Amino acid sequence: MTVAEAVTLIESLAPPAMALPGDPGGLHTGDPGAPVTRIAVCLDATGGALQEARRAGAQMMVAHHPLIYHPQASLAESDPHARLICDFVRSGIALYCAHTAWDVAPGGLNDELAELTGIRETSPLQVTYTSNLLKLAVYVPEEALDAVRMAIGDAGAGQLGNYSHCSFRSPGTGSFRPLEGATPHIGEVGQLEDVAEWKLEAVVDESRLTAVLEAMRRAHPYEEIAYDLYQMRVPGMRAGIGRIGALEKAVPLCELEDRIAEALGEGALRTWGEPGRMVSRVAVCGGSGGDLVRDAAAQGADLYITSEIRHHQILEARALGLALIDATHAATETPGMRRLARRLQESAGGALEVIFLE
Repeated sequence: MTVAEAVTLIESLAPPAMALPGDPGGLHTGDPGAPVTRIAVCLDATGGALQEARRAGAQMMVAHHPLIYHPQASLAESDPHARLICDFVRSGIALYCAHTAWDVAPGGLNDELAELTGIRETSPLQVTYTSNLLKLAVYVPEEALDAVRMAIGDAGAGQLGNYSHCSFRSPGTGSFRPLEGATPHIGEVGQLEDVAEWKLEAVVDESRLTAVLEAMRRAHPYEEIAYDLYQMRVPGMRAGIGRIGALEKAVPLCELEDRIAEALGEGALRTWGEPGRMVSRVAVCGGSGGDLVRDAAAQGADLYITSEIRHHQILEARALGLALIDATHAATETPGMRRLARRLQESAGGALEVIFLE
């Protein structure tokens, strides 16, 4: 697998279209054509993480926070951050930063935090992305039908609610004449061919289109693939920052605080609210989510769990009758990056080894 192919895999899980405006995620350093057999996943692309990745023999790193967040006017190594960027370039280890695309993505960082908290039937705390849906129709010879169907499904085509790999196929006959310079999978140059083919159709979220088309091309045996894309007018998926949902049963705030501290491995939670207050509806947001206090209260949350809550946001929450838990930035995001490592390993199968750097 190359770096570019690994990027396609990552972006099938954390589509860049879902990132918040101005977020500089993506491939920060590295040769897209370089081979990759081992990926190291971590929260921050620090010098220590780079050393660990080197010792582990990784050729690529996936970090949450962007290494290059603001324009870098100079790479003079008298500046520590510029020196770190140069260290990554010299190392040859490609660096990809997923950031808010993974925060927003269904099944991503905030869903992991919601599951650890114990909330169910979640929805975005603040909708930041509404997808456009497309219909992909690709014409496939019978012997490649299963391979193409699984490839596009694995890349995200055919997602309908809680179902994946949804598709429809119908048989037909394809006709073509290979011209000079062609190397046909079926038939001879200059001869008109009629071939039994299947029309394979699946819905594709626009945010996953690049990954789906790349997967289709890799699995399809034809030199020139015939496919159509149709714009659909049915409502697409809504995604966003944070999650809100309900606990299975109401519990006292102090009990939920202990449960969260244990789940996140973080003993130094800061909590605002009466310990005995009953909590049933909970909002969460990994990372710095103080700006969503009003959103949480407006959607009926009893408790909002995030990090880096500022003084005026605490006062605002108190006025709105909302309890708060500040579980620290790293503790609310690290579980989501462990999930990304697991999901990458599942998607890559035996083509890659994915490790997590604590």
